[in-house]
Amino acid sequence: IRTAGAVSHVGMIGLTLGWLASIPVNNCVGQGDYNVVTDNFATPAFNDGTAVSLKSKTFLDNLDTFHHTFLYKRPKSAGTYHNFDYTSTADTDDFQQLSLNRVWDKGLLLMYEAYAPYANRQNYLDPKTGLLSPTTITHLENVGKDALNQMVLNAVVSGIEVTIDPNQNVLATK
Repeated sequence: IRTAGAVSHVGMIGLTLGWLASIPVNNCVGQGDYNVVTDNFATPAFNDGTAVSLKSKTFLDNLDTFHHTFLYKRPKSAGTYHNFDYTSTADTDDFQQLSLNRVWDKGLLLMYEAYAPYANRQNYLDPKTGLLSPTTITHLENVGKDALNQMVLNAVVSGIEVTIDPNQNVLATK
């Protein structure tokens, strides 16, 4: 980002991480109402100092197609914005967006917190098959659902499903 009269560089990674910390995990940092820099004098630029506005639409479209994230100005709109929240992975990748990663990460943290008390605890198993009892499976699935339910209530995700494979031999799983 360049400012009028002098060049001062602000790293995009730090700026993006700071911005991500201030928005809900399921929101895209490139969402239209997220104005990253409110200083109207700030000019988004690439590492070599070239202003984004000096690049052609084709160039910027190609960057976007290859999932590079950059800052830009919107016509007739104050501020500076992210083009999207790509992670430079394929369109088919489950983790192609920062917002998708952040939702998964939040869910994993909630699940870890919920299941931590069950670590190294005795569970009821069939001694011949090593399978968990149906009651244990139902209980553990409900623990996971309870942990994730707040994400549904807060509209972070539209729904959840927690399943434990009843045919998993937990004695053989390491």
